[in-house]
Amino acid sequence: MVMIPERTMLAVAREFGEAGKEWLELQPGRLAELGERWQLSFEEPFDNGLPINVVFRVSRDNQPLILKTGFPHPEMFTEMAVLARWQNRSGCVQLVDSDEKVGAVLMERVIPGASMRMLAQSRSEDSVSSQVRHLIEKTPLRTSDGDNFPTYRDWCSLAFAECSQNQDAGALLVHIARVETILAKTAKRYESGWLLHGDLHHDNILLHDSGDYIVVDPKGVIGPRLFEYGRFVHNFFEDRRHSMSVESILTQRIAALQGEYSEDEILMVGYVDLVLASCWSLNGGQKLKTETFELIELMSVLLNA
Repeated sequence: MVMIPERTMLAVAREFGEAGKEWLELQPGRLAELGERWQLSFEEPFDNGLPINVVFRVSRDNQPLILKTGFPHPEMFTEMAVLARWQNRSGCVQLVDSDEKVGAVLMERVIPGASMRMLAQSRSEDSVSSQVRHLIEKTPLRTSDGDNFPTYRDWCSLAFAECSQNQDAGALLVHIARVETILAKTAKRYESGWLLHGDLHHDNILLHDSGDYIVVDPKGVIGPRLFEYGRFVHNFFEDRRHSMSVESILTQRIAALQGEYSEDEILMVGYVDLVLASCWSLNGGQKLKTETFELIELMSVLLNA
Protein backbone atom coordinates (compact mmCIF):
# COMPACT_ATOMS: atom_id res chain seq x y z
CA MET A 1 0.00 0.00 0.00
CA VAL A 2 1.22 3.50 -0.86
CA MET A 3 1.51 5.53 2.33
CA ILE A 4 1.11 9.27 2.86
CA PRO A 5 3.93 10.79 4.98
CA GLU A 6 2.86 11.77 8.49
CA ARG A 7 3.88 15.43 8.04
CA THR A 8 1.55 15.66 5.05
CA MET A 9 -1.32 14.09 6.99
CA LEU A 10 -0.91 16.59 9.82
CA ALA A 11 -0.58 19.56 7.45
CA VAL A 12 -3.64 18.62 5.36
CA ALA A 13 -5.78 18.07 8.46
CA ARG A 14 -4.67 21.41 9.88
CA GLU A 15 -5.17 23.33 6.62
CA PHE A 16 -8.42 21.76 5.35
CA GLY A 17 -10.13 20.43 8.49
CA GLU A 18 -12.67 17.61 8.24
CA ALA A 19 -12.67 17.71 4.42
CA GLY A 20 -8.92 17.18 4.51
CA LYS A 21 -9.23 14.24 6.92
CA GLU A 22 -11.84 12.58 4.69
CA TRP A 23 -9.57 13.06 1.68
CA LEU A 24 -6.65 11.49 3.55
CA GLU A 25 -8.69 8.41 4.46
CA LEU A 26 -9.46 7.78 0.79
CA GLN A 27 -5.98 8.55 -0.58
CA PRO A 28 -4.23 5.17 -0.17
CA GLY A 29 -6.98 3.45 -2.15
CA ARG A 30 -7.09 6.21 -4.74
CA LEU A 31 -3.33 6.14 -5.20
CA ALA A 32 -3.43 2.39 -5.67
CA GLU A 33 -6.15 2.85 -8.30
CA LEU A 34 -4.10 5.57 -10.00
CA GLY A 35 -1.05 3.33 -10.00
CA GLU A 36 -3.03 0.59 -11.70
CA ARG A 37 -4.76 2.89 -14.18
CA TRP A 38 -1.56 4.74 -15.14
CA GLN A 39 0.58 1.58 -14.80
CA LEU A 40 2.98 3.15 -12.33
CA SER A 41 5.71 1.64 -10.21
CA PHE A 42 6.02 3.67 -7.00
CA GLU A 43 9.29 4.72 -5.46
CA GLU A 44 9.68 6.71 -2.25
CA PRO A 45 8.03 10.10 -1.70
CA PHE A 46 10.44 13.00 -1.35
CA ASP A 47 10.27 16.29 0.48
CA ASN A 48 9.14 19.03 -1.91
CA GLY A 49 9.03 21.71 0.76
CA LEU A 50 5.22 22.07 0.85
CA PRO A 51 3.73 19.62 3.38
CA ILE A 52 0.16 19.78 2.02
CA ASN A 53 1.46 18.03 -1.13
CA VAL A 54 3.17 14.68 -1.43
CA VAL A 55 5.42 13.98 -4.40
CA PHE A 56 6.35 10.46 -5.47
CA ARG A 57 9.08 9.33 -7.80
CA VAL A 58 7.37 6.82 -10.06
CA SER A 59 8.10 5.09 -13.35
CA ARG A 60 6.19 3.60 -16.26
CA ASP A 61 7.79 1.36 -18.87
CA ASN A 62 11.20 2.41 -17.47
CA GLN A 63 10.32 6.08 -18.01
CA PRO A 64 11.00 8.10 -14.84
CA LEU A 65 8.06 10.31 -13.88
CA ILE A 66 6.82 12.43 -10.99
CA LEU A 67 3.42 11.96 -9.34
CA LYS A 68 2.35 15.00 -7.34
CA THR A 69 -0.72 14.67 -5.13
CA GLY A 70 -2.47 16.98 -2.75
CA PHE A 71 -5.87 17.94 -1.38
CA PRO A 72 -7.79 19.38 -4.36
CA HIS A 73 -7.74 23.16 -3.98
CA PRO A 74 -7.64 26.18 -6.34
CA GLU A 75 -3.83 26.36 -6.60
CA MET A 76 -3.68 22.72 -7.67
CA PHE A 77 -6.29 23.28 -10.38
CA THR A 78 -4.47 26.34 -11.72
CA GLU A 79 -1.22 24.36 -11.79
CA MET A 80 -2.93 21.64 -13.83
CA ALA A 81 -4.30 24.26 -16.22
CA VAL A 82 -0.88 25.90 -16.70
CA LEU A 83 0.78 22.53 -17.30
CA ALA A 84 -1.83 21.78 -19.95
CA ARG A 85 -1.07 25.11 -21.65
CA TRP A 86 2.67 24.32 -21.51
CA GLN A 87 2.38 21.16 -23.60
CA ASN A 88 5.24 20.83 -26.10
CA ARG A 89 6.88 24.09 -24.97
CA SER A 90 10.63 23.98 -24.48
CA GLY A 91 11.91 25.02 -21.09
CA CYS A 92 8.74 23.90 -19.27
CA VAL A 93 8.05 20.62 -17.46
CA GLN A 94 5.67 18.43 -19.45
CA LEU A 95 2.33 17.11 -18.20
CA VAL A 96 1.64 13.41 -18.78
CA ASP A 97 -1.77 13.03 -17.10
CA SER A 98 -3.89 14.46 -14.29
CA ASP A 99 -6.90 13.65 -12.14
CA GLU A 100 -8.68 16.57 -10.44
CA LYS A 101 -10.88 14.34 -8.28
CA VAL A 102 -7.95 12.59 -6.67
CA GLY A 103 -5.78 15.69 -6.75
CA ALA A 104 -2.99 14.13 -8.78
CA VAL A 105 -0.64 15.34 -11.50
CA LEU A 106 1.65 13.00 -13.45
CA MET A 107 4.54 14.75 -15.18
CA GLU A 108 7.98 14.16 -16.58
CA ARG A 109 10.82 13.76 -14.11
CA VAL A 110 13.55 16.30 -14.75
CA ILE A 111 16.90 14.50 -14.53
CA PRO A 112 19.35 15.16 -12.95
CA GLY A 113 17.01 17.81 -11.51
CA ALA A 114 19.54 19.90 -9.62
CA SER A 115 17.93 23.22 -8.73
CA MET A 116 19.32 26.59 -9.70
CA ARG A 117 19.77 27.20 -5.96
CA MET A 118 22.17 24.24 -5.74
CA LEU A 119 24.01 25.13 -8.94
CA ALA A 120 24.32 28.79 -7.97
CA GLN A 121 26.50 27.89 -4.97
CA SER A 122 29.51 27.60 -7.28
CA ARG A 123 28.61 30.24 -9.86
CA SER A 124 28.67 34.03 -9.90
CA GLU A 125 25.51 36.08 -9.51
CA ASP A 126 26.05 37.56 -12.98
CA SER A 127 26.28 34.13 -14.60
CA VAL A 128 23.19 32.72 -12.88
CA SER A 129 20.98 35.75 -13.42
CA SER A 130 21.96 36.19 -17.07
CA GLN A 131 21.01 32.58 -17.77
CA VAL A 132 17.74 32.88 -15.90
CA ARG A 133 16.85 36.07 -17.79
CA HIS A 134 16.59 34.14 -21.04
CA LEU A 135 14.35 31.58 -19.36
CA ILE A 136 12.11 34.23 -17.82
CA GLU A 137 11.75 36.02 -21.15
CA LYS A 138 10.23 32.98 -22.86
CA THR A 139 8.08 31.55 -20.03
CA PRO A 140 4.98 33.83 -20.19
CA LEU A 141 2.18 32.89 -22.58
CA ARG A 142 -0.48 35.04 -24.17
CA THR A 143 -3.79 34.60 -22.39
CA SER A 144 -6.54 32.96 -24.40
CA ASP A 145 -10.33 32.73 -24.33
CA GLY A 146 -11.46 30.47 -21.52
CA ASP A 147 -8.48 31.13 -19.25
CA ASN A 148 -9.66 31.21 -15.66
CA PHE A 149 -6.61 32.27 -13.71
CA PRO A 150 -6.32 34.87 -10.92
CA THR A 151 -4.68 38.17 -11.79
CA TYR A 152 -1.62 39.51 -10.03
CA ARG A 153 -3.75 42.43 -8.91
CA ASP A 154 -6.21 39.93 -7.36
CA TRP A 155 -3.37 38.37 -5.43
CA CYS A 156 -2.30 41.74 -4.06
CA SER A 157 -5.78 43.03 -3.26
CA LEU A 158 -6.69 39.95 -1.22
CA ALA A 159 -3.35 39.70 0.57
CA PHE A 160 -3.14 43.41 1.37
CA ALA A 161 -6.71 43.59 2.68
CA GLU A 162 -6.06 40.73 5.10
CA CYS A 163 -2.61 41.93 6.10
CA SER A 164 -3.91 45.43 6.85
CA GLN A 165 -5.95 43.88 9.68
CA ASN A 166 -2.94 42.04 11.08
CA GLN A 167 -1.58 43.58 14.29
CA ASP A 168 1.92 42.37 13.34
CA ALA A 169 1.95 44.23 10.01
CA GLY A 170 3.43 47.36 11.59
CA ALA A 171 5.81 49.24 9.31
CA LEU A 172 4.90 46.93 6.41
CA LEU A 173 1.70 48.96 5.99
CA VAL A 174 3.70 51.86 4.54
CA HIS A 175 5.09 49.56 1.87
CA ILE A 176 1.65 48.10 1.12
CA ALA A 177 0.40 51.62 0.41
CA ARG A 178 3.38 52.32 -1.84
CA VAL A 179 2.88 49.07 -3.76
CA GLU A 180 -0.79 49.90 -4.33
CA THR A 181 0.31 53.18 -5.91
CA ILE A 182 2.84 51.36 -8.09
CA LEU A 183 0.21 48.84 -9.22
CA ALA A 184 -2.16 51.63 -10.21
CA LYS A 185 0.56 53.18 -12.39
CA THR A 186 1.73 49.90 -13.94
CA ALA A 187 -1.85 49.01 -14.89
CA LYS A 188 -1.84 51.98 -17.26
CA ARG A 189 1.66 51.39 -18.62
CA TYR A 190 2.01 47.62 -19.16
CA GLU A 191 -0.20 45.20 -21.06
CA SER A 192 -1.51 42.60 -18.63
CA GLY A 193 -2.69 39.85 -20.98
CA TRP A 194 0.01 37.32 -20.10
CA LEU A 195 -0.16 34.00 -18.29
CA LEU A 196 2.81 33.94 -15.92
CA HIS A 197 4.44 31.13 -13.98
CA GLY A 198 4.02 33.30 -10.89
CA ASP A 199 6.63 31.61 -8.67
CA LEU A 200 9.78 31.57 -10.76
CA HIS A 201 12.52 31.39 -8.14
CA HIS A 202 15.75 29.40 -7.88
CA ASP A 203 14.16 26.19 -6.54
CA ASN A 204 11.65 26.03 -9.40
CA ILE A 205 14.34 26.00 -12.10
CA LEU A 206 15.88 22.54 -12.61
CA LEU A 207 18.73 21.25 -14.73
CA HIS A 208 17.72 18.78 -17.47
CA ASP A 209 20.11 16.14 -18.82
CA SER A 210 19.95 17.93 -22.19
CA GLY A 211 21.85 20.77 -20.53
CA ASP A 212 18.80 23.05 -20.65
CA TYR A 213 16.95 24.42 -17.65
CA ILE A 214 13.32 23.50 -17.02
CA VAL A 215 10.79 25.49 -14.98
CA VAL A 216 8.43 23.57 -12.69
CA ASP A 217 5.63 24.15 -10.14
CA PRO A 218 3.74 27.03 -11.80
CA LYS A 219 1.20 28.95 -9.76
CA GLY A 220 -0.52 30.46 -12.80
CA VAL A 221 -1.40 34.15 -12.66
CA ILE A 222 -2.30 36.78 -15.24
CA GLY A 223 -0.35 40.01 -15.35
CA PRO A 224 2.25 42.03 -17.27
CA ARG A 225 5.30 40.10 -18.55
CA LEU A 226 7.49 42.30 -16.39
CA PHE A 227 6.05 40.76 -13.23
CA GLU A 228 7.56 37.36 -14.03
CA TYR A 229 10.91 38.74 -12.81
CA GLY A 230 9.72 39.69 -9.34
CA ARG A 231 9.99 36.37 -7.50
CA PHE A 232 13.51 35.66 -8.76
CA VAL A 233 14.78 39.13 -7.76
CA HIS A 234 14.15 38.76 -4.03
CA ASN A 235 14.96 35.07 -3.42
CA PHE A 236 18.15 33.23 -2.50
CA PHE A 237 20.03 35.85 -0.53
CA GLU A 238 20.77 33.77 2.57
CA ASP A 239 23.34 31.50 0.90
CA ARG A 240 25.37 34.40 -0.50
CA ARG A 241 25.43 36.70 2.54
CA HIS A 242 28.71 35.23 3.78
CA SER A 243 30.61 36.53 0.74
CA MET A 244 28.67 39.59 -0.46
CA SER A 245 26.56 42.37 0.97
CA VAL A 246 22.82 42.21 0.34
CA GLU A 247 23.00 45.41 -1.71
CA SER A 248 25.78 43.97 -3.87
CA ILE A 249 23.82 40.78 -4.51
CA LEU A 250 20.72 42.77 -5.39
CA THR A 251 22.39 45.26 -7.71
CA GLN A 252 24.41 42.56 -9.53
CA ARG A 253 21.31 40.43 -9.98
CA ILE A 254 19.20 43.26 -11.33
CA ALA A 255 21.97 44.42 -13.68
CA ALA A 256 22.25 40.90 -15.12
CA LEU A 257 18.47 40.58 -15.52
CA GLN A 258 18.04 43.79 -17.48
CA GLY A 259 17.47 43.46 -21.21
CA GLU A 260 13.84 43.48 -22.15
CA TYR A 261 13.25 45.74 -19.14
CA SER A 262 15.38 48.33 -17.35
CA GLU A 263 17.06 47.91 -13.98
CA ASP A 264 14.54 50.30 -12.40
CA GLU A 265 11.62 48.27 -13.73
CA ILE A 266 13.07 44.99 -12.47
CA LEU A 267 13.83 46.51 -9.05
CA MET A 268 10.25 47.80 -8.90
CA VAL A 269 8.62 44.39 -9.48
CA GLY A 270 11.06 42.73 -7.08
CA TYR A 271 9.95 45.19 -4.41
CA VAL A 272 6.26 44.70 -5.22
CA ASP A 273 6.54 40.92 -5.09
CA LEU A 274 8.53 40.89 -1.86
CA VAL A 275 5.88 43.00 -0.14
CA LEU A 276 3.22 40.61 -1.45
CA ALA A 277 5.18 37.54 -0.29
CA SER A 278 5.67 39.16 3.14
CA CYS A 279 1.92 39.71 3.45
CA TRP A 280 1.29 36.07 2.57
CA SER A 281 3.73 35.03 5.30
CA LEU A 282 2.05 37.21 7.92
CA ASN A 283 -1.40 36.10 6.83
CA GLY A 284 -0.25 32.50 7.23
CA GLY A 285 0.73 33.09 10.84
CA GLN A 286 4.48 33.49 10.31
CA LYS A 287 6.58 36.30 11.72
CA LEU A 288 8.30 38.61 9.24
CA LYS A 289 12.04 37.99 9.39
CA THR A 290 14.27 40.95 10.18
CA GLU A 291 16.41 40.34 7.08
CA THR A 292 13.29 40.27 4.89
CA PHE A 293 12.11 43.64 6.14
CA GLU A 294 15.62 45.04 5.74
CA LEU A 295 15.56 43.94 2.09
CA ILE A 296 12.16 45.62 1.60
CA GLU A 297 13.56 48.83 3.07
CA LEU A 298 16.68 48.63 0.89
CA MET A 299 14.61 48.16 -2.26
CA SER A 300 12.40 51.08 -1.28
CA VAL A 301 15.42 53.33 -0.80
CA LEU A 302 16.94 52.27 -4.12
CA LEU A 303 13.66 53.00 -5.88
CA ASN A 304 13.90 56.56 -4.58
CA ALA A 305 17.50 56.98 -5.72
